[in-house]
Amino acid sequence: MRKTLRDIAQKLNRDDHPWLLAGKTAAVLQGALIQAHKITLYSDQLTAYRFNTTFEAYRSLKVKYRTESALAGHAGTFDMHGVEVSIVGDPEIMYQGRHLFIPLQQLIQDARVFDLDGVTIPLLPPAWLILLGIIGGDNDLAKSMVASGVTRDEVMKNAQMMGIAVNITPMMDAIF
Repeated sequence: MRKTLRDIAQKLNRDDHPWLLAGKTAAVLQGALIQAHKITLYSDQLTAYRFNTTFEAYRSLKVKYRTESALAGHAGTFDMHGVEVSIVGDPEIMYQGRHLFIPLQQLIQDARVFDLDGVTIPLLPPAWLILLGIIGGDNDLAKSMVASGVTRDEVMKNAQMMGIAVNITPMMDAIF
């Protein structure tokens, strides 16, 4: 997984594409005690389609707009050296029949970075990992990030910005 992530990051950084590492792999790189088995990337729509072309030889599922899960966007899946890699361009949260846009540009500006063998990897902020874990039903991800020191207030701030704070309060109670 390390080599695959490094190779992807080198290509995206070299071409100056906006992107973030998300999911459990981002959580692990921020100190969460959880196992990661795949790489999930968030980007803008243009980057997702360019990724689709650049890594066509590894493509399992072509990038196109999808709404099949709690996370929608211009998504595709790739099998790179035995590692599942997913990219979601212009990611949206599908919650209670609404499309809620994730503020990607703001998150990229606020991203923590991880140095992997001299390659910079921008990471989805911990409070967002928790919020998306809760919405997506991934309590392992959410709980692992809580253990790393993220506060309930940090997560609620993002939920309020998205207009779903009241709706997720019971789920937040179970995590915190």
